[in-house]
This record gives sequence, C-alpha cells and structure tokens, in this order.
Amino acid sequence: ARLDSFRSFIEACAQKQSALPIVLKNDGMTDDLTTPGDNIVTPGPEAILMLSDWHIGPGVNNFYNQYNHDIAIDRVSRIVARANLYCQKYKVRKLNVLNLGDLIEGLIHINGRINAQMNVCDQLIFASELLATALNELQKAAPSVTYRSCSDNHSRMNADKEQSIESENLNRITDWWLKTRLKD
Repeated sequence: ARLDSFRSFIEACAQKQSALPIVLKNDGMTDDLTTPGDNIVTPGPEAILMLSDWHIGPGVNNFYNQYNHDIAIDRVSRIVARANLYCQKYKVRKLNVLNLGDLIEGLIHINGRINAQMNVCDQLIFASELLATALNELQKAAPSVTYRSCSDNHSRMNADKEQSIESENLNRITDWWLKTRLKD
C-alpha cells in the first residue's frame, strides 16, 4: 500500500510539470508505411541509443574536470541532436533508447555526497525530467521510439551492496515519472 501511495505521489508531481512541447516527426520518416494508432513499423534500419553515467548531482570544478547540471543539460542536448541527425541520415525506422543507469550520483559514495549540489530527491527529479525532455525530442528520430531501463548501483537506496534490495532502486521512480510525463 505504501508503494502504491508513493507511486501515486510521484505521478502527481510529474503531472504538475509544464507540458512538454509537441514534437513533429521528420516529414521524410512519416510516410504511409505506418498507419495512425498502429505500433507496428515497417521493417527497416534500427538504431540503439545507450544512455548512462550522467551522475547528476555533484558540482566539480578542478584541474581534471568541470561538471554541473548546466553541463549535463548541454551534453544531453548534444547527444539527442546527434541521434536525431544520425537517424535521419540513415533513415532509421526504429530507435531503441536504453537507460543503462547511473543517471544520478545517489547515496553510495561519501565523496559524491560531499560534492553534491543537489540532494538525492532533487537529483532524481532533475535527471528524470531531463530524460523526459530528451525522449520527447527523440520523437524526431524515427517513426518508432522505444525506451528500456535497468537497475543501477548509484540509484540504490542502501550504500551497502550486500544489504541492498534490487527492487528498492530509485531508477524505478524515473520510469514512473517518464510514463506519466510521456503518456500523451
């Protein structure tokens, strides 16, 4: 019952966000090979876009690297733009987007918690909304876009991997968020 209540809360929060912009598919990609309402796409080239290791949360500015949430937004925007161009160039019919995890820095490393610009809840909301925006924009890529994700270590609720339970992974919340944000 608590899980259902929590999920309802997440969905309500996601619904309060401003609407994502309507994205029109590339005119050259929406020919009569598919009919409205069909989830079936005529066979053709497929592509995979793997997303991982965004590590939203810490602010780093040192000799070796610079990273913060503005840089994350820029990097995600660039990869989405490149994916859209690639799919148009090769006439991709189906784009498979795979979230391989570690979109947030999470709780598992003390250094990450010390360098954090955002608490874990804010990391999760920021990463989830950034991913929703990216998936919305990726509709330009191909007539069919699918999304899949997996559990990861940085989204664990418990820093100790021996005591961690796989079903208690914050990445599940991201999936709930996306389902609500992208339902239309």
